[in-house]
Amino acid sequence: MTAKYSDPGYRSKLKRLFRPGSGDAPPLLAGREAPLDTLQTLFANLQDGRSPPREAILYGPRGNGKTVLLETFRRQCEEQGADTLDLTPAEIRNVTDLAGHLLYDDSALGKFLKSIMPTGVSIDLQAIGARWDNMTPVEKDNVKRRHLAQMLIARCRKRPLVVALDEAHTLDIEVGHTLLNASQRARKQGALFLLVLAGTPNLRDHLNKMSVTFWNRAEVLGIGRLSRGATVEALVKPLTDYGIVFDEIASETVVEESQRYPYFIQLWGEALCHAMVNSLNFSVQAGTVEAARSKFEAGKSAYYGDRYGELRRQGLLQAAQAVADAFEEQETARLAQLSDFLVTRTGVETQAVDAQLDQLSNLGYIWQPAGDDLCEPGIPSLMAHVRVEMAADRRAVFLSAN
Repeated sequence: MTAKYSDPGYRSKLKRLFRPGSGDAPPLLAGREAPLDTLQTLFANLQDGRSPPREAILYGPRGNGKTVLLETFRRQCEEQGADTLDLTPAEIRNVTDLAGHLLYDDSALGKFLKSIMPTGVSIDLQAIGARWDNMTPVEKDNVKRRHLAQMLIARCRKRPLVVALDEAHTLDIEVGHTLLNASQRARKQGALFLLVLAGTPNLRDHLNKMSVTFWNRAEVLGIGRLSRGATVEALVKPLTDYGIVFDEIASETVVEESQRYPYFIQLWGEALCHAMVNSLNFSVQAGTVEAARSKFEAGKSAYYGDRYGELRRQGLLQAAQAVADAFEEQETARLAQLSDFLVTRTGVETQAVDAQLDQLSNLGYIWQPAGDDLCEPGIPSLMAHVRVEMAADRRAVFLSAN
């Protein structure tokens, strides 16, 4: 074993190289060049002193790296000189919270309003700036709510502001309505403001409830599983950079079993690193994969247990099994085809079946990429898990009855 491999610091860093979890950045963000390039094109408008033509929306099933992608873009904007805000709906439960984040704090806002008074801003803002220091906290909150769009436009006249809002599918309807309208007004007035939303597939339905139809002209980016090439890159390159050789057959096995699902890629990477450190054999071969398998399977089983419980709580297990059966011999299917299959299989009326398919889509069990009328499994092996667990449940019921 070389001196590098015998170094406890090297081994400790290797075990922490992959970090499966909620939004932790992978060692290499592979396969997301296209959406990042699209987002950077929108940001380039701000650098040119122009408002972007539209907002951006990232949507897709959980575990595909939307949070990481959003944070990567926000950090890039910050590095290029923009002000940025990293928000979640939990931080903006009402319009007052929203105004508090989008604008400066009370002290800085008063100074800002005074600084812009001679520059030809609206009479409203001039009057507010003159009275600001004498207002009570309640009066200031009321002013910020009433004049949020005007103040946001004033803030973003000369310095860009990028707002990255994750988990947007849980955003309060009134807050979302206010935010989207403020974004549109800011862009129409030439303000240097860009709003990027990210959420699960039901984000689009949630936005429709906000009564702002212009959102569907946004840059909509579907974020699903990686390509095979990107999966190989995400696994192999970080280990290669650590001086570890990845056997080609072992690579093919891991890529296949990861289902090209970013969360599982991270689980596999972590499991392989632990196996190498435990064995003091710093290469990835068939034996390494087998030594790592139990750790990977434990993580996957825990994740699938949560997903199966979610389907059970929402009364979707029968529909999920029927969909799994429909995908058993095909990789893609049209929604109408799935609907007909479920009606025939379950005997449920079409309207109810379509509602169940919508719920399964919102959960990421099935996935319809942006601009594509074909559905695919969110994670193919989850469907196999549902079939196995449903069969086990039926056996348990039969045995308890006899």
